[in-house]
Amino acid sequence: MSLAAITLHRQAVTMPAGEAHQKSQYAAIVAEIAERLEELDEIKRDSHADLVEQLGDIARTSRRGFRVTIQLLHGNVDEVLASYQSQADKRGVTKQDVHWEFTQETQKLARYYPALFACIRGMRAQALSHEDPIARHEVACAGGGGDGH
Repeated sequence: MSLAAITLHRQAVTMPAGEAHQKSQYAAIVAEIAERLEELDEIKRDSHADLVEQLGDIARTSRRGFRVTIQLLHGNVDEVLASYQSQADKRGVTKQDVHWEFTQETQKLARYYPALFACIRGMRAQALSHEDPIARHEVACAGGGGDGH
C-alpha cells in the first residue's frame, strides 16, 4: 500500500493513497462550492450567506429534508417521485417505514419552510397517485384540486 504525504497545520502527515485521494476529491468539491457561492455574492450582495444559512436551517430541521432539498435544487426528483416500495427495497425497510419517515420529516419542514413543504408534498402526492389508485384523493387534497376535502 503506497502512502501519500500531506501537510496539516504545518506538520507532515502520511495516509494511505486511497484516503489521500478521497480528501483531495472532498477539497476540490468544497472549493467548487465556495467558488459558486462567491458568484452568487457577485450577483446579489450577501445572497451566498443567506443561502448557506437557509440550507443550514433545513439541515438542522431535517437531515432527510436537507438531502431532498439539495437533490431538488439541482433537478433530481428521483427520491421524491420513487414509490415507497422501491425506496423501502433500496433501504431494507418496510414501505410503511418509508411513508412514516416521509410524513415526519416533511412535517418538520412545513413549520419553517411551507413553500418547500408544499412543493415536496405536491410532487410526492402526484407520484403516489400512480403508485396507489386509492391515493388519488390525497392528490386532490395536496394539490388543492378535487372536492376540497
